[in-house]
Amino acid sequence: WSVGVADPSRSGRRQRTESQLTRIHVASGAQKSFIVSGSATSAALFRGGLWVAFEDGKVVSYNTTTGTSTGALGPLVQPRSLNRIMLTSPGPEQMWLSTGDTLQAMTGDSGIDLHRARLAGLSGRIVAIAASCIAWNRAVDEDSTNGDAAEPRATKTKTRDRHEDCHVVVTVDVAGTIC
Repeated sequence: WSVGVADPSRSGRRQRTESQLTRIHVASGAQKSFIVSGSATSAALFRGGLWVAFEDGKVVSYNTTTGTSTGALGPLVQPRSLNRIMLTSPGPEQMWLSTGDTLQAMTGDSGIDLHRARLAGLSGRIVAIAASCIAWNRAVDEDSTNGDAAEPRATKTKTRDRHEDCHVVVTVDVAGTIC
């Protein structure tokens, strides 16, 4: 999904109060677009919907098939403030949003649960956030039976590596500090 200014050839003139939300299917190149009211700044997929942040401080959820609004939050920031809302999603069950001076995670199966994140290490206003995935191997201790029939309760511990994907959110502040 991408967020941009509405195509001027569709409306006959460029309107700053409209945004174009476009889904591009990577394998086929097929595109599907929706025109929505407002000046969009950021978008992320969360719980099967497309959540879009706008300059007026609102966050609106859209049905990805029909383009109709399914709910809204906010305003979370004041219009025309230095802080704009940025959204990112490291996975389908979690969305992170920044209002410039805060970082929050949205989770939960029903309703909206916002959890404020600690901003340790940041020296100022957040100017960018991005989702990432770090592949790593973690040592795991496993207990197994000794195999000796005379001592069925005896166990031994062996260690092996287990591959895991660590989903992270990366932030950058005005001083260039990356967390």
